[in-house]
Amino acid sequence: VDPTGIRTLQGDDLGVCIETILDSPLGLAIHVGELESEKDQRDNTAALTAIDSWLQRHPLTTCVGKIRLGHAIFLAEEHTHIIRKHHLPIEICPTCHRYLGCWRNGQDHPVQTVYPEHTSPVVLGTDNALNFSTSFQREKALFLNAFPYNLANGWNYRFVQSHCIKG
Repeated sequence: VDPTGIRTLQGDDLGVCIETILDSPLGLAIHVGELESEKDQRDNTAALTAIDSWLQRHPLTTCVGKIRLGHAIFLAEEHTHIIRKHHLPIEICPTCHRYLGCWRNGQDHPVQTVYPEHTSPVVLGTDNALNFSTSFQREKALFLNAFPYNLANGWNYRFVQSHCIKG
């Protein structure tokens, strides 16, 4: 997110850009639900609608490594529906989420409302390790202590597989 709040891609332009990337051999990693603002909600809708449309036109049984959502904390129900419908992987960054006040000690992480199942496609990340004085090892320890997810599945998704399997 640009600290000035000015985004170069938004609305229809954002959707077109996402579909162009998905039509290419590239993967897509995009932050959604990172801020609790009207502008962010509009961009979430544009991004997730584009992803939903693309996936409907390209019926895949699994799309491992093609799409990864970052954060997914502040979501409308329609956004959660699209994420669940396509079983889209969400990358969480525990230290960042704690630092920004999105997730407090003793609370379930907001992503757990999107994916309550322990086999869900949740991926561990270290969003800006220098700014948040963290490391992958620290994030992994925090993750293992606080989350119900099977990290082995996320690890395989994130670091080993990088292709789509067509059904």
